[in-house]
Amino acid sequence: MKWKYRQQAHAPRRVFCLLEARSRRSVVMVALGQTAAVAALAPALGLTVQQIVQAARTQTMPASGHRVASVPDKQEDDAP
Repeated sequence: MKWKYRQQAHAPRRVFCLLEARSRRSVVMVALGQTAAVAALAPALGLTVQQIVQAARTQTMPASGHRVASVPDKQEDDAP
């Protein structure tokens, strides 16, 4: 009888340890999954950031300074 009592007394502790181990494993697996997802998307994200930075720089750069006078559209004489 003593042996059965000891097993029952440690049962909640074993369950807790098992759940804690599974929770830790789950946290590690989620962290590895996030790392894998970021590693897979890193080239696309890098290219997107590069294109945005390049587009922002070309709009703020000064013009060449060569100015051309605008030419008005040709008007036809026989317009109604």
